[in-house]
Amino acid sequence: CHLPGLVLTGGIESLASNVSDAGFTVRGFWGEGSEILGNTFQLTDGPGLSHQTSDMLSRIESLGQEVIEREALARIELQTQKGIIIKDKLARALAILQNCRVLSSTEILALFSAMRLGVDLGMIERVRRSDISLLIYELGKAYLRWALPGGNSARVRQVHRANRVRDVFRRAKLVG
Repeated sequence: CHLPGLVLTGGIESLASNVSDAGFTVRGFWGEGSEILGNTFQLTDGPGLSHQTSDMLSRIESLGQEVIEREALARIELQTQKGIIIKDKLARALAILQNCRVLSSTEILALFSAMRLGVDLGMIERVRRSDISLLIYELGKAYLRWALPGGNSARVRQVHRANRVRDVFRRAKLVG
């Protein structure tokens, strides 16, 4: 789940508590024990969750709806109460993506999170959410190690990431 609205408004802690009460667990981007990267989380079933199919589906559906609603409300709050803060965050992220020369895999997830939020809010134009989603996989460490000549070198991967994102985001524009 990509939940930048809840992270930026501080609502993620409340959601994590409710998720836990429902028998689920909130985890980082890569699963158990991983850190939160790019405002992206995993929601997984906890050890006490009933494994009756109908009960499980009902609980997952209810939880999913709650997450969607909370994120939507958080995004409205961001736009109405913290508009200049969001615009600044997007402008900074876009400037880095358009001008960088070296990008780590961790840094790129945070920048892409901002761009996905900007696209979703209609504040970033000339780049699609699907482009960003593809880049997340295309520029990941494991994929680059496999696909890129010299991909075992961190510096080669970082330079390749920067070149690729500059190409994709050079046309992107902050609006509003």
